[in-house]
Amino acid sequence: MHLAADQGVISAAVSAHVASRETERPTVQHGFCLDDYLKTPHFNLALPMAALLGTFVFALDLYVPWAKEVEVYGKGIMGVRSWPPYLAGSIVGLLQIPIVLIIGDTLGTSTGMMTIAAQSLVIPGLRKIGARLKQYKSGTLNWWQVFFMAGAIGGAFISSTLSETLGSVGGVDPLYGFSGGILLIYGARLAGGCTSGHGLSGIGLLALLSFVAVPAMFGAGITTAFVMKYALGINIDHL
Repeated sequence: MHLAADQGVISAAVSAHVASRETERPTVQHGFCLDDYLKTPHFNLALPMAALLGTFVFALDLYVPWAKEVEVYGKGIMGVRSWPPYLAGSIVGLLQIPIVLIIGDTLGTSTGMMTIAAQSLVIPGLRKIGARLKQYKSGTLNWWQVFFMAGAIGGAFISSTLSETLGSVGGVDPLYGFSGGILLIYGARLAGGCTSGHGLSGIGLLALLSFVAVPAMFGAGITTAFVMKYALGINIDHL
């Protein structure tokens, strides 16, 4: 969390550059969803799309079984190294229900970084630079994402401990990880959402921006990996 806070503070100054491209709080604007564009009820499009994506996931799993990509061992559901993607994905998707009913928001995490960064406003020298962050400093709609991220970190630690996989991946140099985190936060704020906000929430709401943002995110990530491996000769196979 300290690393996340440091990245949030640094990216906060950069994010001021994005202010003119972003609303007060990144939300799905009415009229920018596929159902609004086609003038049809959301349910009429969402249900067939969910069925189509579900069919694609199961078909892909039959063609390239997920179990062949990971070593599965341990006892019980918490002892295995990996869960089936369709099970884990369904659980993550169902998190939308309590978040919408209790918080009145949709799944996302990038705003939580802004909330962490906003706590730096107690430092006089940062108040002017981060004046825009004031709106993220307090309130349930801001802080729930911080607790959500803390829960995700804690859950990952418990899961990896029970499956005896903690520390099994080498990771990257701390400097690269820190720099990459800053770029990720800046990119998420520039795009008005992260892979959770666009991929899990925006796609579910049929937001047109999300249909562009999600492929762009993964496409850029895949392209970057190819450049690092084949153009720059960096060994990324252990990551």
